[in-house]
Amino acid sequence: MNHDFRGIVLGCALGLGAAMSASAGLAADQSANSSPVQTAAASAADARAPSAVQAAPASATEKRAPSAVQPAPASAAETSAPSAPTAPDPALRVRAIAEVEARVNQGGRAVVKLIPADRVVPGDRVIYTLEVTNISATAVEAPVVSHAVPEHMRYLGDSAVGPGAEVRYSVDGGLSFDRAENLTVSGPDGKPRRAVAADYTHIRWQLKNSLQANSVAFVRFRAQVE
Repeated sequence: MNHDFRGIVLGCALGLGAAMSASAGLAADQSANSSPVQTAAASAADARAPSAVQAAPASATEKRAPSAVQPAPASAAETSAPSAPTAPDPALRVRAIAEVEARVNQGGRAVVKLIPADRVVPGDRVIYTLEVTNISATAVEAPVVSHAVPEHMRYLGDSAVGPGAEVRYSVDGGLSFDRAENLTVSGPDGKPRRAVAADYTHIRWQLKNSLQANSVAFVRFRAQVE
């Protein structure tokens, strides 16, 4: 069955704040279009909880906690203990873009480009990019960006990336985050087992550098339509 992603709003893309490190080498000119393939600018929506990413489906009934752009907890980078979400940072504005790779004929040869994920079918892989802008007059120190894995999507392992960012995951709807190797969930027999990528409900990027005023940073992950 086709999923209409224009109908699924990435609530987090519109209502969330997220921040990324511009000093890590990503500036406004390193937008989604700066990926190894040419990207077609297009905003889409998130199909899971109201959160944001490079690309998520548009307005839908979201079952997960809203994603948020958050100031980094004091010792998040130094500790391996699970960390809890913090309040959104009003200085940050996030725009979510959902795209898929497509082969197109250009100049007589086939090239791969990113096009808006308007309609997808089970098995399609969607690239989600969060464009995070510091709209304040001062730098945001070590910003944190959180995003829910969209509904009807399965996170693809090791696909979450960001400039100079430490990536953590949640398996409890965004209530807590930890490194992948520390996460566990209950198995069919009720006993704990190590969590796998398909168990992740949220992703969080903690940037190690500050995001300067009026600067833009990007984070990205991939998910597959179930």
